[in-house]
Amino acid sequence: MDPYSTQMLMLNQLGQLGNSFVEHIRSVLIALVLIVVGLIVAEIAKHISVVLLRVFRWNRFSVWTGLTQIMQKVRADVNSAVLIGEFLFWLIFISFLMKAFIVTGINSVSGLGRVYFDHIGSVFQAALILALAGIISQWLAKAILLIVDHAAAWYASAIGRTLVLTLGAYTAILGLGVDRDLVLFMGLILFAGVMLALALQWNRNVGSVYQHVVRVEDGEKGL
Repeated sequence: MDPYSTQMLMLNQLGQLGNSFVEHIRSVLIALVLIVVGLIVAEIAKHISVVLLRVFRWNRFSVWTGLTQIMQKVRADVNSAVLIGEFLFWLIFISFLMKAFIVTGINSVSGLGRVYFDHIGSVFQAALILALAGIISQWLAKAILLIVDHAAAWYASAIGRTLVLTLGAYTAILGLGVDRDLVLFMGLILFAGVMLALALQWNRNVGSVYQHVVRVEDGEKGL
C-alpha cells in the first residue's frame, strides 16, 4: 500500500472515531436534558395530583376503603394523597431516567432501560392486584368481626385476611412471569407460617384464660 493510501485510511479511521465520539457526546447531552425535564415534570405532576386528590376528598375515600389502614402498617403518619403524589413523582422521574439510559446507546445501561419498559405494565398490574387484595382483606376482616359474636372472631378475621392476601400475592407474582410451582410453594409456606403463628397465639391466650379460671375456682373451694 502506498503512503498516500495509508494516510487516507488513517484519516478515514480518525474521522469515523471523531464522528462516533461526537455522537456519544450528543447522546449523553440528550440524556441529561431528559433527566432534567423528567425531574421538572415529575415535580409538577406530584403537586397537581396532590391538589386534585384533596379536591376530590381522596383521603376520606381512602379511609373508607381501608387503604389508609394498609398504608399505616408501613408508616404511621401516612397521608394517602401525599403518598400517591410521591409515588407518581418517582414513577415519572424513573421513567424519564430509563429513557435517558436508552438514549445514551451504552449497552450496559440501555439494556436496563429496555427491561424497565418491557416489565412496567406487569409491575403495575401486580401492584393493583395487591392493593385490591389488601382492601378486600380489610373489608372481610371487618365483616367477620361484625357478624361473628365470639371470642375467636379476631382469629377468624385474621385467617380470612391472610387467605385473601396470600391469594392476591400469588396472583400478582404469577403475573410477573415467575414459575407457577415456585410461587405456589412459597405461598403455601407463607400461609402455613401465619396459621402456625395464629395457632400458637390462640393456644397461649386460651391457656392463660383457663389457668385464670382454675385459680378462681380453687379460691372459691378454699372458701
